[in-house]
Parts: sequence; structure tokens; C-alpha cells
Amino acid sequence: MTPDAELQIFAIKRGMIEKRMDVSFFQLMQKDISIFNMVTLGELCCEEPNYGSSQSAVKKEHYQQPNYIRITDFSDVGIEKNHEFVSVEKYSSKDVLKDKDLLFARTGASVGKTYIHNEKIGFSVFAGYCIRFRLNQEKVLPEYVWAYTKTKRFSSWVQQTQRKSGQPNINKEEYKSILIPLPSIRVQQEMVTKFIIALENRSKKLQQADELLAGMDEFVLETLGIKKQDISSKIIFGVKYADVYKSRIDAIFNNPHFVTRIAALKELPHDNLENIIEFSDEVWNGKDFFEDVFPYIEISNIGLKNNIWHSNATSMDKIPSRAKMVVRNGDIIVSTTRPHRGAIAMLTFEKEQVKIASTGFSVLRNLKRSDILKEYLYWVLLNDYVLQQMLQRSSGGNYPAINQDELKKIIIPIPSIDKQKKIIAEAERRKKLSAHLKNEAEKEWQDAREQFEKELLGE
Repeated sequence: MTPDAELQIFAIKRGMIEKRMDVSFFQLMQKDISIFNMVTLGELCCEEPNYGSSQSAVKKEHYQQPNYIRITDFSDVGIEKNHEFVSVEKYSSKDVLKDKDLLFARTGASVGKTYIHNEKIGFSVFAGYCIRFRLNQEKVLPEYVWAYTKTKRFSSWVQQTQRKSGQPNINKEEYKSILIPLPSIRVQQEMVTKFIIALENRSKKLQQADELLAGMDEFVLETLGIKKQDISSKIIFGVKYADVYKSRIDAIFNNPHFVTRIAALKELPHDNLENIIEFSDEVWNGKDFFEDVFPYIEISNIGLKNNIWHSNATSMDKIPSRAKMVVRNGDIIVSTTRPHRGAIAMLTFEKEQVKIASTGFSVLRNLKRSDILKEYLYWVLLNDYVLQQMLQRSSGGNYPAINQDELKKIIIPIPSIDKQKKIIAEAERRKKLSAHLKNEAEKEWQDAREQFEKELLGE
């Protein structure tokens, strides 16, 4: 009997046990061929896999609270540095993660997404839409199994195994049945080492790309002739009565951390944002422009301080309550929730098109002054001296927000047109180089995944 025939018989038996009689489930085994012995994921476990906590997330307010890891917290490559975790009030011992535990997303659009836990992120528990696998490390390296889940072979298995009706899902028993090629620990280590090196190289290039754009802060200040000041947020300070008369007297607003920066900007030609550009109040009635789907922009669709954005195709039958703002080509949209993070974008698309944005944005449209370029305005809005003004004028605790009236009062420096063009040119140069580095990083990462898969096949 050929290996293909043996594997298909195994698939049929497994499908009958799991009561999976659909054709797509049987077809998936046709690609489970390798030069190495094939074992099921269940055979590699040192204990029974389990589902996570079903408790709701809460704000994480102190370090003693556990990180609550949900499907949305990790990407294809892990959890980003400086990720802002939520927490959970109640959990049991079975929800606590150990180093090198593997999480598999079991439902929704992210079904099949995986995460390998790193204890360095701190005490953590995981949520119920994930299944935790704890592996016998005498048989297999958890990093090897995690790397295997990044292959096309695994993606194909997910596509053919997930139930297509209703919410896509793969249950624990189905995950346990995955056939995985199992070389010796030595070979696993060699393959994993190359894989991890490629992942680290990707991380370095992405960091370089981010630093290029982050470096615009200093370039803008240098071009404007402002010496950057590192001012710690003081607990005790004094203010003059004349400075707060008929103004805000709260401590946050008058903190030198903010005041000194504003003073530096006021030494230059400047104006308030409301005198520079119009704030659009064009709203959508939920009917015009579109038939079946509409392009929707949420705050999470905006990159931080990099002018990278995208829209989601959203059904007209499921219009979010915040989908109200009409945006057009050339508009600048500013997130009013945690605005100091820099979720700001200048939109470019076909002139005749419109898109719909969340009410969590203020929309800046037509310039009021002829001595300022819109591209310059966009990049200076991302400068820390401007973003800190947004924080100064925000209200709220963990998620400060700025209202439109306060946003209009933000001070914008207005240098000569030549200096504005210099800032625009440098920003575009950095943005192109940053995009090149990111594309290069992703290509090399994809190549590493393909090489890993070839080695599984003995190519």
C-alpha cells in the first residue's frame, strides 16, 4: 500500500471517529507527506489540551494583575513589544500560561492563528477562544511545532478542517489529530535555529523602518530651529496667577512638561489649528454612495505616526453605530481617543470616491491659509510637540480623549514654504525607505517559512 493510501485511510478512520464525513476533511491528508515520521499533535502532548478562561476582560491597572491573552493580542509572529494588555478579574490555575505553551485560535476569522508563550512578558492567563497545548519536550521542541504552524501545509489543513457553516471553528480533538512530521530533536533544533534567526532579522528591519519615521520628530524640530527638551513630568510646581487667569487652572494642563513645549512653539510664527484648516462636519445617512458594502475606517486601521492606513469592506446590513463621518481624498483624519499616540492619516484615493470613518476621528479638509501646505500640516501634527498638546487638552484616565473644540486650539508652527517643503521631502524619503525595509523584511520572513517547509519534504 502506498503512503498516500495509508494516510487517506487514516484520515477516513479519524473522520469517522470525530463524525467528520465531509469531503474536504478527507482531502486534506493528501498533502501530509514528509521524509520524516508523521505523528499527531495529540501524541506530542504531556497533558490534555484545554480551553481558556471565559471571563470578560478588564483594564489592567497595576503590574500584579495578570496579562489576559486573547486572539487579538497576538499576530502571526507573536506579541509586539510594548503591547498594552488587558487583565481579568477571575481565573483558575488551568488558565495560567507557562513558558513555551502553545495557543491555537479555535474560532472566528482568526481560526488557526497560533502563539508560543514567552514567560518574559510576565504572569499571564489565556482566554477561552484559544486552546492551550503543552508539549512533551523530550519528544518535540515547542518552537518547532509553532514554526510548523506557519507553513502553507498547516494553512491548507486549517482551511480544509474548519467548519464552513456559521462561525468558522476547529475544536480541540481536531487540533490533536494534526499530523506533524517529526525529525530528531537535533534536526528540529537546526531547523528552529534558522527559523528564529530569520524572525529576529525581520524584527530588526521592522524596527529600523519604525525608527526612520520616529526620527522625523528631531528632524522637524531641527528644521524649525527648536532645541528638543527632555522635561520630566513634575509632581510639584508653581504657576503665576497671570498665566492661569481666565484659563484652566488644573495641574495637568499647567504642567511644565506641556507648557515649556508650547512656549517654544510660540516663539515661531504659529496659529491655532482652527484658523489653519476647516473641520468637516459631513456625515453619512447610511444610505447614499454604496449598495452592498462600504469602505469603513476605524481607529485600529490607522498606523501610529507612519501615515499607513486601510479600510474594511463592511456590509450595508451591519453598519456600526460609529460609522458616520464621510471622508474624501486629501482629508486628514485625527483620532480623538488617545490622540497623543499619533493615529493620524492623510487619506489618498480616487477623487470621486468617498469612504466612511468612525466618529472617533476629527476630519480636517480644506486649508484656510495659503502659507501652509497640507502635507506639511500632516507631518507636523505627528510631531511630539504637537501630540503632547493633544494629551494636555484631553480628559479621561487610561483612555484619554480630546474633544473637537480643544483640538482646534492646538498650536501649529508655520515656517517658510521652503522649510515646509524640506520637511515634506524628508518625510517622503523616510517613508519610502521604511516601506522598502518592511517589504524586504516580510519577503525574507516568507522565504524562511518556505525553506522550513522544503526541509520537511527533504528538498
